[in-house]
Amino acid sequence: MRLKSEGRAVRTPLITVIIAPGATENSRLGITVGKHVGNACERNRIKRLAREFFRLHRHLLKGHWDMNIIVKKEAAGLDSRRMFSEFNAVFHRLVVDESESVSRN
Repeated sequence: MRLKSEGRAVRTPLITVIIAPGATENSRLGITVGKHVGNACERNRIKRLAREFFRLHRHLLKGHWDMNIIVKKEAAGLDSRRMFSEFNAVFHRLVVDESESVSRN
């Protein structure tokens, strides 16, 4: 609930990421993949890819953030390369937006 009220969303046709300043000393990741995305195997694969992407790229985010990745049903059946490119597009927008807001202050 806090993410929706305090955070901002970055959307692509396949995923939505809601991000807000962290409530703890560490950045945290939540992943929402509903049953409409596919069977359990497909949903778990997408969650593994999201966690791996976050693990490899979290150093690009300055500060502590709470982030929720919401996967849309159109993402069902996509290969790993396409999912990583979607995550990369959103993450790049988050990093660029974050650096612009820091430079404005």
